[in-house]
Amino acid sequence: MRCHCLIGLVCVFLGISFVSCKDQILTTDSDAYIQFSADTIQFDTVFTSFGSSTRTIMVYNPNANAVRISRVWWQRGQCFFANLDGENNPDHWQDITLFGGDSLFLFVRTQIDPYNASAHPVERDTLYFEVNGHRQSIGVEAYGMDVELIRSKELCTIYPNGHRFTADKPYLIYDTILVSGTLTIEPGATLYMHQSANIIAYGSVSALGTREQPVRIMGDRTDYLFPQVPYRVASGQWGGIYLYRLDTLCGAMPIHYDLQHIHLLSGQVGLFCYSDNANRRARMRLHNARIHNMSAYGLVLENTDAEVSNTEISNCASFGMYLCGGTHRVEHSSVANFYGYPYTTLNIHNTPREDVAAVYIQASSYDMAPSQSSIYNSIITGAVQPALVIDSVPDTGFLGCIAGCYLRCDSDSATASWGHSNTYALPTDTVFKNTYYKYGEYLYYDFHLTATSAARHIGLPLDSLHLDILTDLDNLPRDAQHPDAGCYTAQQ
Repeated sequence: MRCHCLIGLVCVFLGISFVSCKDQILTTDSDAYIQFSADTIQFDTVFTSFGSSTRTIMVYNPNANAVRISRVWWQRGQCFFANLDGENNPDHWQDITLFGGDSLFLFVRTQIDPYNASAHPVERDTLYFEVNGHRQSIGVEAYGMDVELIRSKELCTIYPNGHRFTADKPYLIYDTILVSGTLTIEPGATLYMHQSANIIAYGSVSALGTREQPVRIMGDRTDYLFPQVPYRVASGQWGGIYLYRLDTLCGAMPIHYDLQHIHLLSGQVGLFCYSDNANRRARMRLHNARIHNMSAYGLVLENTDAEVSNTEISNCASFGMYLCGGTHRVEHSSVANFYGYPYTTLNIHNTPREDVAAVYIQASSYDMAPSQSSIYNSIITGAVQPALVIDSVPDTGFLGCIAGCYLRCDSDSATASWGHSNTYALPTDTVFKNTYYKYGEYLYYDFHLTATSAARHIGLPLDSLHLDILTDLDNLPRDAQHPDAGCYTAQQ
């Protein structure tokens, strides 16, 4: 019995050896080609001097027998670097045997010279493979962007006498910056924020972008989270913008935040505004803005007076808008919170959604100034019901008005003293073009109104509210008598 077992094991061993030896046979067939998992490697935007993330390509041998890759080489070999089968040195990329059905890993990265980026913003090269006398290739290209780096050896960069961001070239803010005095951001300025980087301002802020030259603040990852999924759609890519008015620093000096045509994308907190003196509140004007895809809050106003108009605040893991203390007037804005909506086919968020309202008005805090919040011709909706919560106490009540809005609220909100002429959501309503992210078809959130949106023509006449917002966030004209609610006007 033992003899039969030994004979069987020897036969299995010889069989495996025979198969292995057969795989070792090198084919010289000129028609034996190798294959690549992609024929082009693209780096969308590479910040000069910093280099890129690493791309991975698989090199396959689909043939039954082994092939020999005689050599591999770069056409130019200036901006791109590769590791082939664990070897970084191109001089050693010779006589590589690739067995039948086997594969190799190819890793590619790039670093672009900042002095040449302006003259040659697109760098291209070709990686050649010579197999059995014929040549195959992979194209590589990268778009280089020269940036001004702000990076401190300490925990943050401090500007004690104010600071100005220009539009001359983009900024890469690697750490948190602290600004005392006036912070000015010129039209067209772009700020790329590294992970957890914040902007903290203790004085007035002026960010007056234009429609043609908006101010953009976003994460610095320009590569891909998953294939065909750019990092720009992932939330929490940077910290937030914190605006503090503190008596110890400002005294009686008035503080103003004037923010127009500003886009805040995919951070943790969009705008967090706080005054430590209920009687000396900072004043904000937020107009034609977009705050989108935050892993915490969109807009927080504590002891801050504010006018918010033509603004989209969308997809925040917590409150889209939190109002606590101050006089607030919100006009023709859309607060739509569908962060992590169940129909999203791929998880692109780094934090779960909290079970909170899209808009929360805190009017019951005795530590803050009274909350006098008025919201007109706006949309407040989201995946959580109710989308609007007003927290007030009986002896003070809610000192505000909500009118001409589309609201996703409980049915008893329709009889509340603070509201009139509002439209309340029905389960069958369609409001926006798209409220989820679908990976395969790349259908991203789109909070423009559909032609049959339930928010169409429900706003109060503009002259009755003394509103001068005659165009929407896209600069399209509004119907003055029967305007659509929200920051966008529907197109036929």
